[in-house]
Amino acid sequence: MISGHVHAYERLERPGFQGRPVTFVVSGGGGGRFFHARAERDPRSVVFVEEVRHFVVLELGTDGIDGRMVPVDVPEPPPGDRFRVDVR
Repeated sequence: MISGHVHAYERLERPGFQGRPVTFVVSGGGGGRFFHARAERDPRSVVFVEEVRHFVVLELGTDGIDGRMVPVDVPEPPPGDRFRVDVR
């Protein structure tokens, strides 16, 4: 699932059907003011980056999706996130 309402970047992993992991990506770094209402992180949160403009690149293949978060327009950008979602 990919979403962009919250003005931050977060990747979560949750168990899905038969325990197979489901990747959730929230990307809201393209514009507007930054905010994130929750003070505590979800325990399934793998990566959380706030107050950094960014975009997400998805490369779709026959066996999966490769994704990466790319920070932009920051003097000292944090490391971008990379992830893979297998579709087999």
